[in-house]
Amino acid sequence: HCVTGVQTCALPISWHAGDATPLLAWRAEAVLEDLQAHLGRLHPWTLDAHYNAAFATYRAPESEGWDSFDELASAPGIPEGRPRTREEFAARALQLFTELEDLASLALGPRHLLTALAALGRAQQVMLTGEPARAVPQYERALATLDRVMQPGSEKLRRVSTGYGICLWRAGRHEEALSVLEEQVRLCETHIETGGANWTTLIARRAVTGVLRELGRREDEAAVFAEQWDAARPRLDELALPLLKDVRWAAETQRHLIPDPAGVEAVRARYEEMVTVLEDTALGEDPDHVEAILETRFAVLRMEAIERRDAPALAKLVEAEQERAASRPRMLLTVVIESLMGRGSIAGALGDVPSAERALAEARALGEDVNPQVLFDLECSCALAALNSGNPGPARDLLRRCEELEETPETRRWIKGQARRLERALKD
Repeated sequence: HCVTGVQTCALPISWHAGDATPLLAWRAEAVLEDLQAHLGRLHPWTLDAHYNAAFATYRAPESEGWDSFDELASAPGIPEGRPRTREEFAARALQLFTELEDLASLALGPRHLLTALAALGRAQQVMLTGEPARAVPQYERALATLDRVMQPGSEKLRRVSTGYGICLWRAGRHEEALSVLEEQVRLCETHIETGGANWTTLIARRAVTGVLRELGRREDEAAVFAEQWDAARPRLDELALPLLKDVRWAAETQRHLIPDPAGVEAVRARYEEMVTVLEDTALGEDPDHVEAILETRFAVLRMEAIERRDAPALAKLVEAEQERAASRPRMLLTVVIESLMGRGSIAGALGDVPSAERALAEARALGEDVNPQVLFDLECSCALAALNSGNPGPARDLLRRCEELEETPETRRWIKGQARRLERALKD
C-alpha cells in the first residue's frame, strides 16, 4: 500500500518461523515507525503493523538464517537502536507487545482479538525471559478473550492453552499445570482431526511428562511416554522430530527407573523403529533429522550404559560422542559439554568416582565457555558416584549447598532439580 508517500509491506499475521528473519524484523519496525509518523499510533493499519513488527522480532532468533547472523549484525546500514543479539531481540519484542496491548486496548477495547494477541505475545516473552510467575496473569487475560472468539476445536486455541499450562509449570504451580495440560491433551484428542497424532497434542503430552518428572512421578512419566508413542505411531514419518525428542526424554526417564529392563527395551525398540522408518524416506538424509537421530542414539546408549554397567556399553557411548561431534563441527563445544555430562552421569550411577572427577576437571578446564549449571551437574554426579561407592558425605554436603545457593529466575529450576536428584539418591 502507498499511504501519504510511505511504502509499506503487507505481512501475514503468522509466518513460518524460518521466514521471520532479522532483516524482516528490522524492516517491519521501519514500516511501523513510518505509519506512526503519518497516520498516528492508533490507526488500524498502524496497529496491524505494530503486531507484525512485534511478531517478527519475537520469531527472528528462531529463523533458519540465524547461524550467519553475526555477519549480518555487523553489516553497514543497519539503523542505530535495532536489536542485534538474541537478548536484544527478546527485550525489544517484549517492549513492542507491551506497547501494542496498551494501544489496542485504548483504540479497540480490552476484549478485542488484537488486544488479546498482544497480551499473549507479552506473556510468552515474559515467560521466555525467566519470569513465568509474572506471565501467568497475562496468559489468563489473553485466554479470557481467545476462549470467547475462537472455536473450541481450534488448534491455535489448544496451542495457546498448552502454553499457559507450561507457564504454570515453569512458575512452580505443578498441580495446576498438570490439570491444565491433561485437559489440553483430552481436548486435542477430541477436537483436532488427527487426535493424538499431531504436533499440538505431542507438545501438551510432553509437557505433562515434564511436570510429572519434577513431581518425582517417574513411573507415571514413563506411562505417558508410552501413550504418546502409541497415539502418534501411525504418523511416524510426519512427526519424526518431536517423537525423536520424546524418545530422548524417555531414555532419560528410564535412567532414573533402573532396574527396569523391560522399560529400557521398549525405549530402544522405539528408537530402532523410527530409524528404520526414516531410512526408507528422504528424511533420512535431511540434516535436522540426521542430527536428531544421532542425539537420540546418544541418549539411548547412555541409558543402556547405565543399565548394563559395563565397559563395552561405555565404549559405544564414546563412539557415539565422536560421531555427533563430526556431524556438528559448528556445535563442537556443545557436543563436548553434553558428552562430559553424559560421562559424569554414568560414572555417578556406577559409583566410579575417578571417572566422575575426570569429567568435572575436563569441564572446568574449558573455562568461561562452560556455564555454572553444567559444572554443578557434574559436581552432583561426583557426589552420587561417592554415594554409590558407599560414601554419602559429599551428597549430603552438596544438598546443603543447594539450600544455601541464592536463586534467580534463571537458576531456580536447575538448583531444585539437582536437590531432588540428591534427595532421592540419599533416600534410596
